[in-house]
Amino acid sequence: ITCLGQLIQLATIYDNIGERSELVNQQTRDGLVAAFPRKGWNSCLTATIREENWLKPWAHTTALEEEEFPDGWERGWKVIFYRL
Repeated sequence: ITCLGQLIQLATIYDNIGERSELVNQQTRDGLVAAFPRKGWNSCLTATIREENWLKPWAHTTALEEEEFPDGWERGWKVIFYRL
């Protein structure tokens, strides 16, 4: 995978579930959250994952535990990005 590909993967996992947030400065995170609040993100992500898993049972998101992952979002898992 190229360096750019790795950066895109890192940005995606960070954006969606907040993993590796320690790689982004706290002030940067605070500024991004203030500038781009994403109210309702958990519901949107949950619905998208469920739809993808229903349409494509072979989809990569099924590796995230088909029900456990979206149910976790509905139960209120918070993206680390927003908790820090």
